[in-house]
Parts: sequence; C-alpha cells; structure tokens
Amino acid sequence: MVKDTAGDKRDRKVGIKDVSREAEVSISTVSHVLNGTASISPAVRSRVLDAARRLGYLAHRQAKATISALETVLLAVPPDTLTQSNINLVSWTVLGSLGRECERRGIKLVPLRLEGDTNSARAIVDNARSAGADGILLLNVDRPELIQGIAAS
Repeated sequence: MVKDTAGDKRDRKVGIKDVSREAEVSISTVSHVLNGTASISPAVRSRVLDAARRLGYLAHRQAKATISALETVLLAVPPDTLTQSNINLVSWTVLGSLGRECERRGIKLVPLRLEGDTNSARAIVDNARSAGADGILLLNVDRPELIQGIAAS
C-alpha cells in the first residue's frame, strides 16, 4: 500500500517509481539493482533493496521469481572441488565464472568446505544463517539426504 499525494492510503501496486523515490535514486538505478544488469555500489544497492523490501515490492516480485535480490549466498563445496587440477577442471571453471558473475552483480559469496563438522544439512543451514545468506548453493554434491535436509529447513 502506498500513500498518494493527498496523503490518503490507497490499495495500489508498488512500482519501481515508488522504490526510486524511497531510495532517492533514479528509476534506472532501481532497475539495474533488481535485474543485476550494471555494476552498482554496495551502499546504493543496499539502499535500493532496503526500500524495495520496506515497500513490499520485493515480496511481490520474488513471488513471481522475476528478479534477483540476492545479497549473500553460501557456497558449499567438497574440498576436492576447490583444488585446481586436471581432474576437476570443470568445477574450477564453474567456480571461476560463478565468482566473476556474483562480483559483477554485487552478490557476496561465502565459501564453506564440506568436511568434518560442516558436512551435514544442519551445519550448512546454520552457517548460511550465521553469514546472513539469502540462499545456499551446493556444487558437486549429490547426497540426497543432505539436499533434502537443506530443503526441509
């Protein structure tokens, strides 16, 4: 719900103009932040996303899965995925491309090696929450109990 210019509350759909006004940035900046189409400073990105959340814009758009509002993602990988070698050249290439794209979009990647105490769904979810992650990305993990445990959380 957004106030109109007369101060009355009316049920009206919140748009990027409203987010732009609230965040005190241009409409094109809002569009770039929400679509990840340009390099935007972390401070401005945060201001836009905060405004969009406060106005309810993100909840509506995320439900339709039409924008990416990720700020932080936990990247959980087995230790052998991290070593650069001829054996896992595909994994290494994927990790490099993922890192570059996240950097371009202003998404922080938090790595987690899946070994020892961190090798359970509970540990991964706890690490994601501690990092303030918006999501979890598993690479080279095909353990159904682990994937189901994370999905159930």
